[in-house]
Amino acid sequence: MSEKTLENYFTGANWNQPEDDFTQLFFMELKSNIWHPEEIPVTTDKNSWGEITKRQQWAYAQNLQLLTFLDTYQGDLGMPVVARALPERFHQRKAMLGMMGFEETSIHAKSYSSIFQTLLTPEQEKRLTQWGVNSEGLQELVGEVVTQYRKMDKYIFMRDNGMISEEDDVYKVELWKTMVTSVFLESFLFYSGFYYPLYFYAQGKLMQSGEIINLIIRDELVHGVYVSKLAKELFKEFDAEMQSVLTKWLNKRIVDIHEVQKLVIDEIYAPVGIEDEVKAFCRYNANKSLDHLDFPRIFPEEYIHPAVLNGLNTATKDFDFFSMKGNGYQRITIVSIEDEDFYFDDIPRTALVS
Repeated sequence: MSEKTLENYFTGANWNQPEDDFTQLFFMELKSNIWHPEEIPVTTDKNSWGEITKRQQWAYAQNLQLLTFLDTYQGDLGMPVVARALPERFHQRKAMLGMMGFEETSIHAKSYSSIFQTLLTPEQEKRLTQWGVNSEGLQELVGEVVTQYRKMDKYIFMRDNGMISEEDDVYKVELWKTMVTSVFLESFLFYSGFYYPLYFYAQGKLMQSGEIINLIIRDELVHGVYVSKLAKELFKEFDAEMQSVLTKWLNKRIVDIHEVQKLVIDEIYAPVGIEDEVKAFCRYNANKSLDHLDFPRIFPEEYIHPAVLNGLNTATKDFDFFSMKGNGYQRITIVSIEDEDFYFDDIPRTALVS
């Protein structure tokens, strides 16, 4: 048997010993927010779907297809790569990332499929799928993200085969870039697809589909902030010279990605005449992603439709329970009964008790 060191012993996750002061809090937040697309009655959107123009319908479907592609690769590749890249001792962090990956493909992407099945004919859905495959802008945008994830995958292979150490700067730099890419996706790129659902939601149209977007935004906020905490922690390990290099990379990267994003926005939104306001909305959220990472904003402030901005508020809303499941929905909390719950001697009697 080969000689063992502390680093190459197998270990189990011990949730009684927190790995840090934030992962378990984020995990419980995500767990308490869990929802499923089948719980949202999208069929009630059919009436308002018929009230919007064919061009608006197509743009709405296209932006949800864009979200489907991004969610799929974030769940299939992005979150798993970040999880695998972390040192083996971080079992709780890996569990958190695994849960976020599950949400991306099994809840978010599945939600868009539910909307498509309800609002589109089979022929329209087939046409939409083909558009996603053939759209050069969409393919390039997804590629901007996937390329970094696949690059990190190669570094993981080299680490696992003894060609590189996870303590080497070259490995940690690539991991940090991968985390930043994930934050950009969660807190910036998704929002080009969120604009139109929020736009109609503010007008009282396609309310159930808009509620799905509200729930997804709530999830993505947790995803983006959590991974940004991991990225900020790692960034502190670099010396000042490397931090300067990475800062330049980050500022260039977010601009380059937005240039590709604008191509997709033009393709989807130019036919309905709102491409410029969608781009401004995306730059607003790009700045938000920089906030999460503790970097200065690089895009100037611009006018954003206030109704759409209001849709980003993930605070609890009050809805009729029987018609709409609001994003304030909470599953029942179960509390164990204790022996003390049955001691009544000290409770004052009322006039109704003799």
